[in-house]
Amino acid sequence: HLEGHVYSNWVDVNAPTTIKEQARPAEQFPVLILLVSGGHTELILMTGHCQYQRLGGTLGEWFIQPPRDPYAGYATSPALMFDVQHRDERLPAKAWVLGLAVDGDAKAYPFDLLAQRVGPDGRLDDRVGGRKVHIRYDATQRSAEAFDAEGRALPAVAAFWFAWVAFHPRTQLLAPR
Repeated sequence: HLEGHVYSNWVDVNAPTTIKEQARPAEQFPVLILLVSGGHTELILMTGHCQYQRLGGTLGEWFIQPPRDPYAGYATSPALMFDVQHRDERLPAKAWVLGLAVDGDAKAYPFDLLAQRVGPDGRLDDRVGGRKVHIRYDATQRSAEAFDAEGRALPAVAAFWFAWVAFHPRTQLLAPR
């Protein structure tokens, strides 16, 4: 995350190339970096790509108290850290889902419901976008994956419900039995 702030200095938004091509910094090292981002204020010497030496940080409270994780407790709290424009009350905002979009149709598989619906092999057969799909749920790891009828992995996203439904507002939901 913080490295992204560093490399953003080399992005030229006026260049008529792709972001990937823009983000190649010139080979002019060393570079002195002052990084100010949220709870992070640091002075860093960059001696090469991805090669850093921390020279110092904010004086005062940051050194008196150990740095805290700004996301501590976020996953278990019902509160959101930012405003959400599209809300869908079919699930709690922070219900964990596997989101899948196939041929323009989207469907969300709440992990709590998957835990009840999968067979002994951890698999659930379903249809999305008119195609057969297989959802594999691992209760031990609390993870899920999606596959097509031939067993090929499908692009799916494990996310909080509010995040998935923001991009797929007409998503269908796996129904209880």
